[in-house]
Amino acid sequence: MEHAAEIRLTKEYYAETYDQNVRYCHRWRKLEILVGVLLLVGGVALRVAVPSLRVISIFAAASGIYAFAKPILLRPWWLRQRLNSPASGGVVRLSAEEEGLRIEGPHSKGIVEWGGFARSQETPKGLFLWPEQGVVLYLPRAAVGGDLIGYVREKVG
Repeated sequence: MEHAAEIRLTKEYYAETYDQNVRYCHRWRKLEILVGVLLLVGGVALRVAVPSLRVISIFAAASGIYAFAKPILLRPWWLRQRLNSPASGGVVRLSAEEEGLRIEGPHSKGIVEWGGFARSQETPKGLFLWPEQGVVLYLPRAAVGGDLIGYVREKVG
């Protein structure tokens, strides 16, 4: 059984990829939030308890704020990097076959056997695939459809 789809590498695709990754796949995000809270509260408490440690308390509080704001601050830079790449605006054709996932992009083509994926993560808007080596793939549900995502999930696990 073969499932095929096309993904256009647009700003919307990259924005969805970033947002879904940060929200559902970033392994350390919950820990970053906890560290951010601890640094912020610790910095404020240190400022109140020991006013002479002004620089350290301000640094701790600022580090806590940065831990919260990091995904928001990095998003424009990450999007700009993707949109300035030669692949931006191109089309990626996917074909899920018995032996693996065939990928044909603007600058390369090949097949990744199903055993070549280390893991997958389904999100409400799509599916992330981590190959053993190479670049993480994001399959948006709106572009590839639920059938292809279901088939790939079944094969990758």
